[in-house]
Amino acid sequence: MIGGLVYCAMNVLVLGASGRTGRWVTRIAAERGHRVRAVARENSACKFESADETVVGEVLQSDVLSRALVGQDVVISALGLNRAGLNPWSRLLSPPDVVTRVTSMLAKRCAESGGPRVLWMSAGGAGPSLDSASLPIRAMIRAGNVGVAYRDLDVAE
Repeated sequence: MIGGLVYCAMNVLVLGASGRTGRWVTRIAAERGHRVRAVARENSACKFESADETVVGEVLQSDVLSRALVGQDVVISALGLNRAGLNPWSRLLSPPDVVTRVTSMLAKRCAESGGPRVLWMSAGGAGPSLDSASLPIRAMIRAGNVGVAYRDLDVAE
């Protein structure tokens, strides 16, 4: 029981677990007592000490996503574009619509099976929130690879 509420651990699948946000999501879910399954690319240098299990493969591959979804109560997607470096203008290593494609695959599979629930992270400045961003942020979002990522999030939303 936490704060008077009944709490039960869930099976949590984290997509994008090797990214900066995904690592935090994986760690926090594990610290909260959930059973965490992380999906990581084969070439990912990230080690998942927090995850109970790691599914290795490309999340865009139907069989990898299907295998990862088995037995999960919730999916948390922290997917984003994979770049050659930390600079937001670095060369893209992933397809420019990876979030849109995975979101579509998840929606289809979850509709067919009746679950699991899906939570996914977008970003301030994606979609309608772009209008409320400051002028420098709007300019950055519209430029280069930064814009590619935000357009992907916009379509996925």
